[in-house]
Amino acid sequence: MDYNELNDTYLIMICPFDLFGKDAYRYTFYPVCAEFPDIRLEDGSCRMFINTNGTNHGDFDEEFLMLMDYLNASAEDAEQYATTERIRQIHREIVKLKQREEFGVKYMMEWEERIYDRMEAQTEGRVTATVDFVRNAVEKLGISLEKACEIANISIEKYNEYLKLYR
Repeated sequence: MDYNELNDTYLIMICPFDLFGKDAYRYTFYPVCAEFPDIRLEDGSCRMFINTNGTNHGDFDEEFLMLMDYLNASAEDAEQYATTERIRQIHREIVKLKQREEFGVKYMMEWEERIYDRMEAQTEGRVTATVDFVRNAVEKLGISLEKACEIANISIEKYNEYLKLYR
């Protein structure tokens, strides 16, 4: 694969507020070297921030401004702002996504549960390993409990808590 033939990439963030405080609808960034601003990466990447509440109306066509009105509308009023075919198409896709929102919420909750389960398993693994280490150090190496806990970098109180979890 010839990486010089890759498509340009755009990251577009749409915000209902002015991230940079200049009252503009659009802020466009290209990779530029901070130390030498005359050096630009010609990698085809661009980051664009859209402020739906910009004030430089004259710089944009009517459909863009109508889209900003649509994006700022409440969910109940959004359909009345879908005044062009493109905006109506966007509105239809948003309605479809919202209809599947229940599925998305369920998926996210399951995903979150899996993460918590993994975190819990990792914690249990650390607890088990620590208890095993301290126990072996005391029983097999004859090290005092205090010294074994010090080596394991835990307090005796924490070790005793781990013991309760371990059982």
